[in-house]
Amino acid sequence: MHFLTWFYWGSTYTDANGYYEAKESYILDPIHTIYFTGRNGMNTWNFDRVTLGAVCLWVQKFCLGVQSKDNYDATLNSGDGGWDACITNNAFYDYMTICDNHGITRPPVNLKVALLERAGSSSTPLLQNHLNTYGAGLFTGLVAISIAFPGAAVVTVPAVLLEGVIANAAPDIILAGGNIEKYQTSNDWLLTEDKAVKQYTTNIWHELTHSSHFQRVKLEKGYMNASLYWSSLIGTEAGNALTTTDPILEGAYGSKGDSNWEQVALCEGWAYYRSYIRMANSLLYYWSPNNHLPTQDYPGYYALMFNELRSFGCSETNIEKSLTVKTFSEFKQNLKNIYADNQTVCTKIDQRITYFYNK
Repeated sequence: MHFLTWFYWGSTYTDANGYYEAKESYILDPIHTIYFTGRNGMNTWNFDRVTLGAVCLWVQKFCLGVQSKDNYDATLNSGDGGWDACITNNAFYDYMTICDNHGITRPPVNLKVALLERAGSSSTPLLQNHLNTYGAGLFTGLVAISIAFPGAAVVTVPAVLLEGVIANAAPDIILAGGNIEKYQTSNDWLLTEDKAVKQYTTNIWHELTHSSHFQRVKLEKGYMNASLYWSSLIGTEAGNALTTTDPILEGAYGSKGDSNWEQVALCEGWAYYRSYIRMANSLLYYWSPNNHLPTQDYPGYYALMFNELRSFGCSETNIEKSLTVKTFSEFKQNLKNIYADNQTVCTKIDQRITYFYNK
């Protein structure tokens, strides 16, 4: 919250329940403005206004006008300008707490988020948090298209981006806030505002799972190895998006058997598992693996592999720690090393990961 009266200003954060208290005292009633920069513990994030597809310009804000200096209540509804940013901020805040409760790594402490007003795809390039080893040239050559799958780690930006823009204004996460209205108005099972918000929140948690995954690789193997790992994923998905004959239908994931398909399967399958099966339950809105999880489509069906691993005793913490590699065989060995003292679990790990690899 930002407060301004003539040349006197101050600011504070709301707490988990939306309450705030300013340290400053005001003689006049100040202008109240919400700046969408949030925090939970050490983690902070900015929701930036964007242009040219995905260039972050400045933090989004929503002016509430002159309000009482003593006490003020405001409710933002779906028709208000800051509504999608409020929904997104709540999802970010809750995600950090869920990470702590589930033993999952929190994302990098500072995230620059491009929050789009239009509907479209979401992505997690993490351009501010790792050294992109493919170079800015990769991104300056991308076409400004929307990838069909909301959850691809690929960044889609127009060709006019230059190296300086990439370095200073490129996003860590791209979110399409317009998807809330899209889900609500689409002629499928998502016909209510409540369900549309929950679907959008699930998309957010998918992207944040990617950012947690990157942070875990960084903690396990160091900054440079994490940069190489994430650049490999971004480069693969960006390349798939540019070379596919029908990017709207085929998306950035490619197909099983494509170059680097195993890393895509592991990274995206994990994000689908975390967002649809585990985290969505926190919304009290159950997502069955046989219904809303895209189990028939690559790479979404690999979420079932993680679900099975969890069901016979592999903790999500240890699964995440094992996801620092690009292939199924390496992932399987990492997980078996952790459970080396439990032969029953190791046998199941070997059987089920091999099954899904050959699926």
